[in-house]
Amino acid sequence: MLLVKKERFIMAREINHVIDQLSKIEASSNERISSADIEMKEYALLMEQKTKEFDDALEAELTKKLTQIKADLSAENADELNAWRAETELQLEKIDERFRSRHKQIAQKILETIVRL
Repeated sequence: MLLVKKERFIMAREINHVIDQLSKIEASSNERISSADIEMKEYALLMEQKTKEFDDALEAELTKKLTQIKADLSAENADELNAWRAETELQLEKIDERFRSRHKQIAQKILETIVRL
């Protein structure tokens, strides 16, 4: 009986040792999980900051490009408008010149058309 008690005592001590080891493993695991959570939060903040920096840089670049495109289009439109104006003025000068050189003939035709009616 004494032998059985001794074996039970040894067995209880071994079980307690196993339980202690499991408790240490659990504590270490909890520390690692906690540390991983902290690292994940720090990484998430870093990624959020990097994303914002990227978005800001992209927005600035797009704004710069759009401004340049608008300026180019505005200059192109102004050039085209000036060309149309010059063409229109040339056409009007030709019409005016034609009228001046033929105004007597035109007036005569108008008079003849009115008299026929």
